[in-house]
Amino acid sequence: MQTITSWSSSGVTDPVAFTFGSFDGIHIGHQQLFTFLKNSAREKGLKTAVLAFSNHPQEVLFPGKIIPKICSLLVRRKLIEEMGIDYLLELPFTPEIAQLEPEE
Repeated sequence: MQTITSWSSSGVTDPVAFTFGSFDGIHIGHQQLFTFLKNSAREKGLKTAVLAFSNHPQEVLFPGKIIPKICSLLVRRKLIEEMGIDYLLELPFTPEIAQLEPEE
């Protein structure tokens, strides 16, 4: 699995099936999502990519709110890698991202 921390310098040129979220702990629902992603990608000949925010969105939406971490970024990387994902993009959730419309 390739871990990427900057979209502009990612070097990803493969077509991908993609999902995103905070993925602060890789519970059974996340595992099912990743399995669905891998199966869908395989059917279409695509690689898999997961964008996992490096901070929790609620920390940006509700400043000062303390969000307990379920697992460290290092553990999360290992768990996502074990799920067989090709690319992990770890990017910060920012106020600018919070303002985007779903289509954007």
